[in-house]
Amino acid sequence: MGVQKAETLILWKELDQCRNVQGRQREILYQYLIGRKIKTLYEVDPEILLDYWRFIQNSHLMPGQKQVYGSVLEQCIREICHPRFAHVCQEIEDTGIPRDPMRKKTEAFLMASGICRLEEIDYPLRHQYEQYLHAIRCGHKMEALKMLDRLKLYDIHKRYHPLRPLLFRQKILFLLYLPNYEMAKEFYYVRNKEELVFDFSLQASLLLKKQIFQMLEHVLSLPCSRKNRRELYLVPLRRLYLYCVEQKISDLERMELTEIQGFKQSMEGCVGTKLSVYMQIVDSTRKFLFLNASTIHWYANVWYLERFRLAEGRSNPANPVRTFRFHRIQNRFHRKLFQEYMQYCLGISRYSIQTIRCSYYSIYEFLQFWDLYRGDIRNLTQSEIEFFIRMLENVEIKEETFNRKLFHIYAFLRWMMAKEYRKELPGYPEYYNKKVIPVHHDRMVPSKIEEEVLRNLQYFPYHLRLMYLNLATVGLRIHEVCCLKADAYFLRGKDAWIRVRQYKMWNEKIVPIPMALYEIMRAYIKKNQLQPNAYIFSARNGGPYRTGTFRKQMKEICRKCGIFYPFQTHDYRHTVATIFYQNGVSIQAVRDYLGHKTEDMTKQYLDIIPMQMEKKNEAYFKGRKEKHEGKNL
Repeated sequence: MGVQKAETLILWKELDQCRNVQGRQREILYQYLIGRKIKTLYEVDPEILLDYWRFIQNSHLMPGQKQVYGSVLEQCIREICHPRFAHVCQEIEDTGIPRDPMRKKTEAFLMASGICRLEEIDYPLRHQYEQYLHAIRCGHKMEALKMLDRLKLYDIHKRYHPLRPLLFRQKILFLLYLPNYEMAKEFYYVRNKEELVFDFSLQASLLLKKQIFQMLEHVLSLPCSRKNRRELYLVPLRRLYLYCVEQKISDLERMELTEIQGFKQSMEGCVGTKLSVYMQIVDSTRKFLFLNASTIHWYANVWYLERFRLAEGRSNPANPVRTFRFHRIQNRFHRKLFQEYMQYCLGISRYSIQTIRCSYYSIYEFLQFWDLYRGDIRNLTQSEIEFFIRMLENVEIKEETFNRKLFHIYAFLRWMMAKEYRKELPGYPEYYNKKVIPVHHDRMVPSKIEEEVLRNLQYFPYHLRLMYLNLATVGLRIHEVCCLKADAYFLRGKDAWIRVRQYKMWNEKIVPIPMALYEIMRAYIKKNQLQPNAYIFSARNGGPYRTGTFRKQMKEICRKCGIFYPFQTHDYRHTVATIFYQNGVSIQAVRDYLGHKTEDMTKQYLDIIPMQMEKKNEAYFKGRKEKHEGKNL
């Protein structure tokens, strides 16, 4: 009995030291704490704080008294527990924040939570404080939470080191409490703080957590505005993470098409007009993971070709192939075979990327067809491939395209034989090939149109003027114009020449050009101080000008100038070839100038031949008519 009295005496003495808590306030608080078997104010925790507030609210006190009595326990904790929490109290004092009610309430909560240093503040504590403020119906809940955040940011700023890395841990990562002060301060102004919570303590694949963490770390390092970082990356990335946890998706790079569609459906009706913006996070994350993996992830459902260090000339930089996607092939074994074959094409063969892309689309279409019929390509029979060929024949494609598709499909089947997935070919492609009848298309640019363009050339942006002149006077392919480098133009004796890299032909050609073009281009190169290996016409990322951008800009400027002609870059190649031939240049010389391998290809560019045939036909029938009329006379 004496021991019990001594224990209650300690509590009474502590309350007696609280000068502002006297009379009935102290008596009610004392009786409550004794009832909860609290021996000292140091034993009070947030749960006791909340329970005491509820005790007061359920008492018979007047409403005004409840408001005052409810904060008595917080006041006593601040006064009595100060010595034990002197360090954190001094840190709070050092912040220079005025001792307003919100600071006092936050101090009391930190002491009740056993926080001795500001660096101990974390998201679980913040969440607990938020729940406490909500439970006691604090009228200034947001101000109180901001007070806690300001204290934490002060501590982060005090201990901030720019080289300190962000480490992955399987616990909650709260972006407002990042160790990087500049970044953490940015999130102080985010209204919905739940957006900043990435809970890596959830039951989910460790690989998935690390992938999300790596992408998050990358997003935080991007030089973008606060708005773009939030809308393009952080909010959709958090949604993607929670969706993958819910659906038990273990690897973002192996997400199936149905899972991606499910993610889209999970956001429909919840994100307003930002659905398409949020969906970009799937591709952005997979691209980052693929490009930054220590080894190439050949198993990934999407390959980003920026990752591959291809030999110069295999890829056209002005019109690059960006991705190979495999997730639309439902049969996972077929998908695995296809990935192996594409790996062979990229790594072992010397095919250009454009050729590999043609093969990719042909095989992709073939495998998707067999997804519908649930067939196993290892057991593919001749009758089954003939069924596919008949289906292909019903599609309106050129004979040359049909033969090319068949060639790529049989190349894939031959590879399967070499890898011992099959024993023999199902039939022979030569049997199914169609006869290709060359069809000539007159694509020569009318002289009237050329005159209109030249007359309005002064209104074109300067870089478009120069690109057009190279296109129209030299007959270059569009990607050749876009990929011209500063050392392309040179003199040999008194003649001007151009050096052109032909990505389509895997070689380089050197042809003469007008001296006027040479002088204009050298002046432009000198004015812009371009290094010999620099692209003359460059994109924003420093690479060559994109062919699609060039076409779009030329069509737009022609429309504005009132030139109503469907601008096609290849038409000028036909025009140059035809003009050369009209002026007595041999077909062999035209072939070399254009950079063709065969004369038959060059003949397709000579639009004068159909004109000559038409004139001869007219002369023939005119002679027959005159002869017939002479006989009648």
